[in-house]
Amino acid sequence: MRILITSGGTREPIDSVRCITNFSTGATGALLAEEFVSDGCNVDYVHGTHARLPQVSAETEGSVGMYHVTDVASLKARLLSLLKTNTYDAVVHAMAVSDYKVKHISVDDKLAETGGKIPSGHKLYLEFEPTEKIIALLRPLAGKDTVIVGFKLMSADTSYDELSDTSLAMLEKYDIDFVFGNTAADLSFNGHAGFLFTGDGCISEAAGKSEIAEIIAAVVADKITERQSGL
Repeated sequence: MRILITSGGTREPIDSVRCITNFSTGATGALLAEEFVSDGCNVDYVHGTHARLPQVSAETEGSVGMYHVTDVASLKARLLSLLKTNTYDAVVHAMAVSDYKVKHISVDDKLAETGGKIPSGHKLYLEFEPTEKIIALLRPLAGKDTVIVGFKLMSADTSYDELSDTSLAMLEKYDIDFVFGNTAADLSFNGHAGFLFTGDGCISEAAGKSEIAEIIAAVVADKITERQSGL
């Protein structure tokens, strides 16, 4: 089986030395890659800057291809290239993609020149615009037989019902197979917790990044087998 995994976070530039990013470490994505490799799969691992990389043995090192991306544009370009030239049994989109990018920059109420470092010691104003939804590209590019997993993180005060409804709507909107959903309240320094949703609702609850990776790898492998057998 061949698996495509995205992991870590993207970085949207402000100037030549500054950027906006998120707190994603890529740990869950790396653990997922390790799980799939241990099951004999080949993995293409698309990761953000400073994301954790899978730890694989010398015997399985050739089973993982590493692809570094920076911002949403470079992520899109890499996925377009990989998905157009390869056939994947599954895509696990675990990357925390930036929701916004910088549209305009003003320094001391004047529009700033782009391309260099903005001098410090001035008032800096940033206008943002939404980035493209990368998950919307996956089904059209990967094809109908590829198993696709998305992730959804919501605010800490989100109820379980809201999380469930949003995750189920995401499954339908993007025509994907699973969504791992959680809230900011489920995140901690030591690990994560959350729920795995499919079209029938919540099928599993997981606590800890290792357990999340194990559960997702197992259900994806089962779905691949089911789909290949025509069930």
